Amino acid sequence: MNPRRSERKAIATAILVAAVLIVVIVAGGFAFYVFSSPGSPVSDGTTTSLTSSTNDNCAQPVCTTLSTSSTSTSTSSLTTSSTSSSSTTHSTTSSTSTTSSTSSTFVLPAGGSEVIIPPGIQNADAKQENITFNPFNLKVVLGVNSTVYFYDADMQDNLGHVLETTSWPTNGTPFAFDILPGQVLNVTLTTAGTYTYNCEWHPVWMTGTITVVSG
Repeated sequence: MNPRRSERKAIATAILVAAVLIVVIVAGGFAFYVFSSPGSPVSDGTTTSLTSSTNDNCAQPVCTTLSTSSTSTSTSSLTTSSTSSSSTTHSTTSSTSTTSSTSSTFVLPAGGSEVIIPPGIQNADAKQENITFNPFNLKVVLGVNSTVYFYDADMQDNLGHVLETTSWPTNGTPFAFDILPGQVLNVTLTTAGTYTYNCEWHPVWMTGTITVVSG
């Protein structure tokens, strides 16, 4: 074989090999650039993206944060429990103890005192007829019979009465309550002294006094 010819063939082969290597290197670099660019899929199933948002924790008003969102979604269930609440209505007074009952014939409990609101007390001529609380001046002993039961025997068609203290001892507790026809309300007085009270609707003639003395 011609030596010069063999030399040319060897040069051509070397050039071809070099060209193939160059193509492989270029293709590998391009593939690396494409698959490593931001926003491209990652093998763990997550997508990485750059987003801009306003964040008070950043030094600048607009901060660039890196957020990663997963393609897998999990669903959580929210269980709401309903609580049943019951409301109890009580007759309101400012005294230490208050109970109420309705009775056509009230029986005074042992250790209590009684004030009766008599029939006709709401009439305009009640004062002339001397109709008022019975008794209108009650005296009780502290801790013995100082629970006072008010019985509304004024059974006329009316809205009842509103009883409230107008004066009481320095350390005493005032009371105020609505009372309806046939209703019984009680108040326990725990401080010695004089309590005056009236009906807010009929204050001229519906007045009374309770004097509490120490035992």
